[in-house]
Amino acid sequence: MRRWRLLREHASVCQNATPVCSPKLIHFVEAVPPESLGGRAEDEVVLTIDVDEKGAVRSVEVARSAGGEEGAALDAAAVAAAKQFVFEPGKADGKA
Repeated sequence: MRRWRLLREHASVCQNATPVCSPKLIHFVEAVPPESLGGRAEDEVVLTIDVDEKGAVRSVEVARSAGGEEGAALDAAAVAAAKQFVFEPGKADGKA
């Protein structure tokens, strides 16, 4: 089975002197594109993920597509995987 690696670039900005902390990814799900893509098993999709106060994914949007006809299938696989992510909620002034 071919797998597509979803890039995990999450930098927490939470520090002792910082009143704002970004959500922290605690459960990652690997995106698996359809077998119909043949040799194109990897590409990059950039997502915008909205996380609620409990750390659940509220919505996922494609910010930058893999592109092309095959890219739509990769985009869909990335969105489906991201909807299963779980985060530690972000905080502002100590509150989620």
